[in-house]
Amino acid sequence: MADRSKTTTTSRLAVWALIAFAVADVVRTVLAMGHYEQRIESVTHGNLDPLGPALYAYLLLDHLFPAGVEPSTVGNRAWGATALVAATCFVAWLCHAARASRRLDGTSASRWAAAGWLIAIGNLASPDAATHDARPAGEAPPLEQPRRPDHQIRIDRWRTLVLLTVAFVVLRLLYDLTTARGGSLHGTQFDMRYVAYPLWTIVTVLVVTTVTRGISVVRQQTQQRLDRLP
Repeated sequence: MADRSKTTTTSRLAVWALIAFAVADVVRTVLAMGHYEQRIESVTHGNLDPLGPALYAYLLLDHLFPAGVEPSTVGNRAWGATALVAATCFVAWLCHAARASRRLDGTSASRWAAAGWLIAIGNLASPDAATHDARPAGEAPPLEQPRRPDHQIRIDRWRTLVLLTVAFVVLRLLYDLTTARGGSLHGTQFDMRYVAYPLWTIVTVLVVTTVTRGISVVRQQTQQRLDRLP
């Protein structure tokens, strides 16, 4: 009963933390676009091509927040906090899943499974390190199989998507730093809508897609494990 309760709790925490991170990323992008539109409007005294919803959301929060509190800054900090919580909850679920699989199957699972998710090069060098513990009941170890199981193929595709998303998130962070006031690209041709908006949109789409598939993986693997617990 304790194992079942802990398995359910860790999976739910991971799912809700991932959802919160996806929502925070969407809000962060909306506020960033709204802030950009507000900057243009303040210079031109009338924006001819506003991104309506983003601008209105930004202005609404700017009106509600105390003086001196910048909505896009709050969005960035909320995004950072939810990213940290999501990573912590996911790694906690992953560690519990690896321990549960060792108890149920008697497998010699890698104790570095969780660490592999924190180090991108580890994921590339050992693609099975973090997920091979989550095999369905009765499934033979990977080295004894002539063909990779379908569930492992789906997980590997998702892991590839995770790495791609991380790369674009880092690219966005670098872009935001260099185009901020005092940055090397601030006020240049790169600090323009046609560069910022597509980049921010791509990152958010990748984050939401990765989180959606990640939630599916967590739920699927958790249900398989619950079915095997007494």
